[in-house]
Amino acid sequence: MSKKKVKTDRYQANGIDITCIHCQYDQFDLGKAQLNTAVMSFFDLDFLNKSAHTLTCHRCGYVHWFNKELQRVYVKK
Repeated sequence: MSKKKVKTDRYQANGIDITCIHCQYDQFDLGKAQLNTAVMSFFDLDFLNKSAHTLTCHRCGYVHWFNKELQRVYVKK
């Protein structure tokens, strides 16, 4: 079985480099999650709820949640 190479990136929040709080790694997969509320779900209005950004550590899998915008850090190779 061959392993696929997964593209990961480095990110900053508020100008600060993000590292995993569990293993201190700095490579993440970016995702988005909806912050559902009971009232909006009851009325089938989930699309009106806010969303959060998630960064999943590529090494240990810990998921970090951010309510504000993240900046991708480009590293010259």
